This record gives sequence, structure tokens and C-alpha cells, in this order.
Amino acid sequence: MVQILTGSSAPSYTAGKRLEFYKHALMAISEKPWVGWGLGGWSYYYNHGDSRTYPHNIFMEVGTEQGLLGLAALVLFLAAMVLSLQTIWKDGRNLIFLLPVLAFSFCVTLLSGDLDYNRALWMWCGVAIAASRVLKTRWNRELPPPPRFVRDSSLITRSNRAF
Repeated sequence: MVQILTGSSAPSYTAGKRLEFYKHALMAISEKPWVGWGLGGWSYYYNHGDSRTYPHNIFMEVGTEQGLLGLAALVLFLAAMVLSLQTIWKDGRNLIFLLPVLAFSFCVTLLSGDLDYNRALWMWCGVAIAASRVLKTRWNRELPPPPRFVRDSSLITRSNRAF
């Protein structure tokens, strides 16, 4: 931390290395802003070869590899997550534990790992979306059922009569 505050130019420490990654990610995004460098493009751009590195930030990685279109898709997905969490907050008090779990998992993606490495985030996102859908289905069951139509007895044929 002292090296960051004093402006050390040698990125030998973790935070300095990440700042260097972010700087290069922003340069890569500016070179191919719409569709990015493709999957695995970060390591190709930064290391000039396939070395399986990543910028330790989900937005920087998606921006570099999938461009602004990929970032838009990620933001839309995260917006859907927020809507799911609002449903859980409002009507699923027994599922409220998902909020801090997802918040923590998301914060981890801002500082470490890549898209594949953060499988826990994607798993908890799936759980939250499923829980939200269950809660919405429960709401639908609490509504009065739609009116039933009476089947005309003349439409019953021999093949579907009870024997």
C-alpha cells in the first residue's frame, strides 16, 4: 500500500500489478472497442501469446475479450440479478442469505480470478434466479384459479372414455 501511495513505478506488488493489468485492459478495449479481442484475447494482448493470464477484474476481462457488446450483455445479466434479488428481498425472507453471498462473490470478481475461475458467482446467480422464479410461481398459485370450461359431453369419444 505504501508503494502505491508513494507512486512507485515498479509493479512488483499485487496492487501495482493489477493497476498495470487495468491500464493494458483499457488500452486493449480502446483498440477493439465493439467486439474485443476474442476469448483468451487478454493474454494474447498483454503477453503477446497464449499464457492463460487475466486482468483480475470481470469488467476488464469481458471488455477486453468481448468488447462493449460483451460488457452490455454482462450489465444486462447483472441487472436481471438485481431484479431477482429485489424479489427475494421483498418476498423470500428465508432466502435473504443470498444477498450477502452474491455481494461477496461479485466483489471477488472485481479483484481476482477470471470468468471461468469464478464459478461460485455463476452458481449463486443461478440459485438466485431460480429462487426468484419459485417465488413468482408461488405468487401465481395464490391468485384465484381461472374459470374452468365445461367440456361438452358430445365431444367425448369412445377412445378417451373411462372403461
